[in-house]
Amino acid sequence: MENPLRLNRDSEYRSSVIYDVEYTKGANQLSYVEEGFINHPIMQHILSTNIAILGERLVKGYRYSIDIHQFRVKALSGKESPTTSGIHQDGQEWIFMHFIQGNNIAPVISEVHVSSDEAPPLLQTAMTQFLETLAIDDKQLYHRASNVRQISPTSEAFRDLLLVTFRQSPE
Repeated sequence: MENPLRLNRDSEYRSSVIYDVEYTKGANQLSYVEEGFINHPIMQHILSTNIAILGERLVKGYRYSIDIHQFRVKALSGKESPTTSGIHQDGQEWIFMHFIQGNNIAPVISEVHVSSDEAPPLLQTAMTQFLETLAIDDKQLYHRASNVRQISPTSEAFRDLLLVTFRQSPE
């Protein structure tokens, strides 16, 4: 197979999962990623590292779509901002959660679970280092993250993540 991986450039991405989180339509302003971002050596290294980590877990004979989501969760005026909608799956094969940066935030705890139950998680961690990463088998495991909370209510607070997801796609 010549190229079993395909980058999804659809800025109208529609998740196969509905999240139970307060959401204002139009709050997320999506656009195509600039070629400079995709072709940047750091992004290319992230992608090649993710692919190498998956290795044989990428089933031969299938094509995979790679979706890249860069997002910022903000907390303003002393209010908490939800990062996720509780313990969930995203409807992907694999999810790589790459921490980019945080500003004026209390630790955001990322959790990995074996089910959607509130049982103790397999893993709890606060990602704080640039490109610190969690890799999740989204068909087998569940995940969530705690809310973004400001340390000082007078300063901007945010958490930036880069998600790289892999899912089997039709040929």
